[in-house]
Amino acid sequence: MTVTPPSETTIADPPNLMPSERPYASQAAETAPGSPSTWSILALLRFVLASIVVLSHYQALLSVAAPLGVTVFNGSAAVIGFFMISGYSIAASIDRDNCATRFYIRRLARIAPIFVTGCAFSLVPWLLSPSGIVCWGSVQRFPALPTILLNFLGLQTAFTPAIATYAQSWSLLPECMLYLATPLLSRTKASVVGTIAVLSASCYLFNHGGDAAMFRSTLYLAWAWLAGYILYKQGLSVLAAVLLIVAPAYLLPMDVHQDSHSPFVAVSCAVVLIFSRQINAGSASKVLNWLGDVSYPLYLTHVATMVILNILCPSLALFAPSWLYVASVAVAAVLLSVVDHPCRRAIRSLQKRATRINSTIEVA
Repeated sequence: MTVTPPSETTIADPPNLMPSERPYASQAAETAPGSPSTWSILALLRFVLASIVVLSHYQALLSVAAPLGVTVFNGSAAVIGFFMISGYSIAASIDRDNCATRFYIRRLARIAPIFVTGCAFSLVPWLLSPSGIVCWGSVQRFPALPTILLNFLGLQTAFTPAIATYAQSWSLLPECMLYLATPLLSRTKASVVGTIAVLSASCYLFNHGGDAAMFRSTLYLAWAWLAGYILYKQGLSVLAAVLLIVAPAYLLPMDVHQDSHSPFVAVSCAVVLIFSRQINAGSASKVLNWLGDVSYPLYLTHVATMVILNILCPSLALFAPSWLYVASVAVAAVLLSVVDHPCRRAIRSLQKRATRINSTIEVA
C-alpha cells in the first residue's frame, strides 16, 4: 500500500510513568527497529501481498484459472496484512517527524501522485471500448462525472461507488482516516489505544463481514492497523500478539469476504512482521526496497492493466495468463519511475529550499 521506511528514532521515557500509562511516543526507544533490513523485509512482504491481490483479481476479472496453476489466496486477507504493515510503519514515521503538519505533508506527497495517476489510468479501458467493458463478470459503462471526481478525491465507498477498474482503491480511505488520527494516537495512553483496537476487533467479529461497506470502514479494519502500530510502540506485548496472531486466526474464518486460506495469509504476514527485525536482507536490500515501492502502483493499477490487455488481446488471458501479471508489474514500474520518483525528488527539493529560506530568515 503506501508505506515508506522511516528512519530509526530514539525518544526517552518520561519519569514516574508505568508502561501502560506512558504516551506511545515515549516508548519508541524500547521498540524501534534495529536495522534498515527490517524495512527491506517489509518491502518484500508488501510486494508479495500486492501480488496476492493481483492474482485474486485475475480470476475474478477474467473468470479463468490462475497463472501457472498456483493456489490463489484471498485478496481481502492480503489487505488485512497491508494494514498491519502500515500501522507498524506509520508508528515509526510519526516518531520521526514529531510534527503533525510535516507528517501530513509527507503522507500526502507519498500517496497523492500515484493515486491520482492510477485513477486517471483506470479510465483508459473505456477509451478503447466506449460502449462498455467487461469487468467483474458484467458489462461496465463509463462512470458518471460526479463518480469520477469523487474517486479522484479518494472518497469512493464514502459518497460514491468506486470506478469499476479502480475498485481496489477502497482501502485507501480507511487507511487515510487512520493516518489523520495518528498524531492524536501518538499522544494517547497505550491502554486507550489498546481499548480502541479491541473494540474494533469486536465490531469486526459481530459484523461477520456481512456488509461490504462496513467491512471497508475504518472502524472494522482499525484493529489490524493498530496491531502493527502497537507492535512498533510496545514490542511483542500480549495485546500485540493477540491482535496479530489470535485475532486473524479467529475472525477471518467467520468473514464472508475471506476463504479457508485467509487466516494463513494474515498470520504469516504477522509472523514476518514480528521477526522482521531479526532477518538480515544483506545485499538484496536495494532490490527488496524497489519491490516494496512498486507494490503501491501495482495494487492501484493492475485491474485497469488486465482489462486493457484483455480488450487488446483477449487470447492472452487464455493462452498466456502469466503475461498479464508481468504486464501489471511492468506498468507499475513505469509509473514508479515516471510519476513517483520525480515527485519525490521535486518534494525533497522544495523541502531543502524551504529549509534554506527558514535558515536565512532566522539569521536575519
